[in-house]
Amino acid sequence: MEKVTEGAEAQSHTNYKILDTEYYKEMITHREGVNPTETIERGDSDGMRAKYVQNTERLLDKIRHGFSGEPDVAHESADVVFFLDKSARPVGWLVDAFWDVFPEEGHETKPAVNFMNLHAQEGPGGARPDRQEVAESVRNGEYDSYIQAMQEVYPDMNGKNIMVVDEVTVSGSTEELAYQVFRRAFPGAHIKSAAWMNAGSRQDRAGNSFPVEIPVWYKKNSSSGRGVENIRPEVSAQSASATQRAGAEILSTRPDVPDLEAAQLRREIRQMAQDVLQGRQSVIPERDLDDPRYEHLKIRSAQASTERRSLFQ
Repeated sequence: MEKVTEGAEAQSHTNYKILDTEYYKEMITHREGVNPTETIERGDSDGMRAKYVQNTERLLDKIRHGFSGEPDVAHESADVVFFLDKSARPVGWLVDAFWDVFPEEGHETKPAVNFMNLHAQEGPGGARPDRQEVAESVRNGEYDSYIQAMQEVYPDMNGKNIMVVDEVTVSGSTEELAYQVFRRAFPGAHIKSAAWMNAGSRQDRAGNSFPVEIPVWYKKNSSSGRGVENIRPEVSAQSASATQRAGAEILSTRPDVPDLEAAQLRREIRQMAQDVLQGRQSVIPERDLDDPRYEHLKIRSAQASTERRSLFQ
């Protein structure tokens, strides 16, 4: 492992357009009304990406070790990962791009990956329901048809370790919903849920939870940038894919026109992985730098100054 300190190597040659603080300010702060963090307000795009890399490394550890110590579980890693559309689809791209950037002996093989459109329904103004509300909605049968479709589309989940991943956690409602729905759909499987970003939360006067931070690709009123559209049963019914037809009520659909923004984001995610490998992108390591995970990396320190250190504590 070679350590490259701040300033010892030029900033990444990559022209990031989406994984960039100016894009965040325009698309998230101005259009979605979510205030920027200090890192984003200061225009520290390298620092923002470093946090995204850290989130991804943490998620990799959950996928590889999330079932450790569970009773009646043969091994500790996930056999299957379900990423929840639409906003967790880019998280799937991140996991794929960084799997070999942060390798681990005994966990060389990637789990099977599926995508499914599931999220807790928001209340007025985008408020998130609490965990008890979503659990009751599942118990009351509101998701029975959804669960039936899951069983038809994915009939071979018995005995599997299933990790369900959302892009952010705010109130924990979507994680609770995913856990409740999946354990009813696949009672013979082992279910865990996880989120890529802990968004933090704020509450309005009525006690409703709202995120403090959301991913740069998140859009409430647009499907662009994730490569998929909402659930459209009438479109899925005409699909040549038997899986898509069977999953018309649970699976996202392809966009009617090419999603150029999604293609750009996928390119930038792959480039960010290469920039980490070559020391062009700062990282915030989850482990001691002497860990074998980092021995093939040129570590570019994200803690080169007192100011930067305070951002990542």
